[in-house]
Amino acid sequence: MKKFIYIFFGLILFITLFTSYKVTSGNYDKQNLFIIKVKDIIPTQFKNKLREHIYKIRISLTEDKIKKKTTS
Repeated sequence: MKKFIYIFFGLILFITLFTSYKVTSGNYDKQNLFIIKVKDIIPTQFKNKLREHIYKIRISLTEDKIKKKTTS
């Protein structure tokens, strides 16, 4: 039974990593049916909050890089 659980979670992990790599690397077809369905499932309000959060993180990382370059 443990072997089945390990295989199941390993397979789920592999599929998740493979799919997320294709999406995040920018090498995916934006008209892909799978991508469109995932975008439809995720609520718009959640997507907007996630975008805002990621944008804030990117700004802070960029500011940190600028500060490091100016102090060097």
